[in-house]
Amino acid sequence: MGELAGKSIVVTGAGAGLGQAYAMAIAAAGANVVVNDVNVAGATAVVDAIQAIGGRAVLSTDPVGTAEAAEAMTDLCVDRFGRIDGLVNNAGIHYVKPVWEESAQEVERVIQVNLLGSIHCAASAIRRMRAQGSGVVINIGSGSMRGNRPGMGAYGSSKAAVATLTRVWASELEGSGVHVYGISPNARTPMNLASGAAYLKKSLPEDIAPLAVFLLGDRAMPLNGRMIRLDDGALSLWAGGDYGPVLGNRAGWTSDSLAAALLPAVATDAA
Repeated sequence: MGELAGKSIVVTGAGAGLGQAYAMAIAAAGANVVVNDVNVAGATAVVDAIQAIGGRAVLSTDPVGTAEAAEAMTDLCVDRFGRIDGLVNNAGIHYVKPVWEESAQEVERVIQVNLLGSIHCAASAIRRMRAQGSGVVINIGSGSMRGNRPGMGAYGSSKAAVATLTRVWASELEGSGVHVYGISPNARTPMNLASGAAYLKKSLPEDIAPLAVFLLGDRAMPLNGRMIRLDDGALSLWAGGDYGPVLGNRAGWTSDSLAAALLPAVATDAA
């Protein structure tokens, strides 16, 4: 039995890059997966790949950003798999421009997808999770939420808002059985490579995916409300304005090694 056997998870933006890696790793861990992306060809290929390894997956092409689309994704998961145990709020877009070159349409689109999409998808999923008394939401942040990357003001601020939501939702849901975590990844994805991002290191999306699998499992509960950074193998916790000390650095993280590094750090914080 896999680590996530019997669970049903929605992954948005799962047609390529990190979303694809999350969906594949989650399926390999035994979960049923709703593969969501407006990139129909990419998402269909991910569904096919999951089914080829013996997993269960269903396609969703609803564009995140509206409450109606979020409800459709949640309903699809429940209708096909009987429940929704997890949501990975991965769908996102960005561009690199100084503020004086931005257009209203570009800014509004980033906020619509990255921020409102995360809110609507989480709201829909959490309503179901609260009713069943369990569930996990994972929000995806970014190193740019520190405000350290020129030209990424709109994108970085949308991700900083997602980090805030992670803490707020975790607090609101305390005692409900629903937990909220954040991942701040740095990986060589098609989106980042297309922007010519010079800060990217050698990490691939598959290097980040084990963290999502770990957070969707029961052992991660003490990390409720925390944003976790994984950057070229270096693991750390978001400390508000920046990341905390590196808790470990390795090429191949697993759920066991993530638990061993993260859980003692959280216990120390709480002491």
